[in-house]
Amino acid sequence: MKETLYIMTGNFSLAKHGDAIEFTAPDAEHEGQKCTRIIPTAMLDSIELYGNAQVTTPVLQFCNEIGIPCYFNTYNGIPVGVFIPESSHSSIVKLKQYATFIDPNKKLHVAKAIVMKASNERRRIIEKYDKKEMVTEIKNEIKKLMENISSVQDVETLRGIEGNIMKSFFGGFSKLLFHLPFDGRSKQPPLDEGNAILGWGNVILYNTVRNEIFKVALDPQVGFLHEPHENRASLAIDIAEIFRPIIVDNLILRLDHKRTLLPVHFDKDEIKCYLNQQGKRIWIREYFDFLHGTIDYPPLQRKISVKEEIRLEGYNLIKYITGEKDEYIPIDFKNT
Repeated sequence: MKETLYIMTGNFSLAKHGDAIEFTAPDAEHEGQKCTRIIPTAMLDSIELYGNAQVTTPVLQFCNEIGIPCYFNTYNGIPVGVFIPESSHSSIVKLKQYATFIDPNKKLHVAKAIVMKASNERRRIIEKYDKKEMVTEIKNEIKKLMENISSVQDVETLRGIEGNIMKSFFGGFSKLLFHLPFDGRSKQPPLDEGNAILGWGNVILYNTVRNEIFKVALDPQVGFLHEPHENRASLAIDIAEIFRPIIVDNLILRLDHKRTLLPVHFDKDEIKCYLNQQGKRIWIREYFDFLHGTIDYPPLQRKISVKEEIRLEGYNLIKYITGEKDEYIPIDFKNT
């Protein structure tokens, strides 16, 4: 199985080296010297860069030839840009996607399905981790808010309901965490450890989803719940919403309860908090393992990975926008 290459060094450069990529960065153990590594590309699925990257044109030309997207982020995980290879995929699927977007009824149908699925997954997360029933009231609040979804007449109102559901969920998140401080949702910058790992985890997931959407020939820029925006892939955010509780929220709570991720794995001052290098390595390792964990999937009569689930959800959406299915219902993999 092809994998994503994560590079999280502060300053580094990438150059083409035959049929491989040459990575060069300052040597952390020898001041003034550099270390170099040759990275084979045969098993690469995508490249995610975090930090001050210098990438040569031949590298991008090479990535275009072999179909490897590159995602550029700041050192602390804020998306900067993306390089997507020219695709040989048929444009028919994209045209159907655009037609669904401009049809207000179909667009609202997809958006409602996404919010309903994500909200149900958050209720599952509460049921899984709230052993002492400390946030039962919040679970009930979410259920009550979800009752309004079916009657919503426009996407803007739906996003308001989704925002209230998220607010309720994160209102009880601190009670589910044992070791990582979390004092309400804060994003730019994150103010505590809980927010730092939520932000970092969401960026990693967003890039994973964007890569899977690229593979199934959908346009990542045109979503249904989130409006297209020049600086974000709104469909990737839509599909990521479905998987955030399953992957990010679930994994954060698991690592917190096992004491795998602790405050020592963060750098914090009076105004911001971010994962340090050790913390990032822990998250990437655990995220990779989780993404490749498998469950039985009867429709395919075999086990599938969590990463495959994301791609299957893309195909599931395609069946609706192309008319193969009359409804869009996100797949229930039941793996939280």
